[in-house]
Amino acid sequence: MKKGFTLIELMVVIVIIGILAAIAVPKMFGMSAKAKAAEVGPAAGTWSKLEQSYIVETGFTGSFTSIGYTKPTSTNFDYTEYTASTNTTGYWQAAPLFDLNKCLKTATTAANVWQATITNTAPSVPTPIAPPTDCLVLTPNFTALK
Repeated sequence: MKKGFTLIELMVVIVIIGILAAIAVPKMFGMSAKAKAAEVGPAAGTWSKLEQSYIVETGFTGSFTSIGYTKPTSTNFDYTEYTASTNTTGYWQAAPLFDLNKCLKTATTAANVWQATITNTAPSVPTPIAPPTDCLVLTPNFTALK
């Protein structure tokens, strides 16, 4: 009496494993981009809180240095700032250093970046500027920065 699996049983198992792999692999690649983009929200939130505190104390917006904001050490994003010459508007931006799925790195334009601005008017609440849909899908709560 021989024991073992028939050829049909083995083929059914291989087909089932193939179907599961076809579903799981694309999801896995999407999750890695989402995990890399997860640093954007906390970085923007930290900047926002420090900028608001600085506005309350001085009445003006400040640079990263003057508000005490240290740019995160990141291999995924380049964080930049802009403060108007009149110190009435603070500006924060995170640009991807490489393509994150459909959210493409753009070297010459600010099309695919996460941005937020804040003014020294009351109430001094940051205004997040949503990136294009292809980038926003990685951080769906970014526009709830307030």
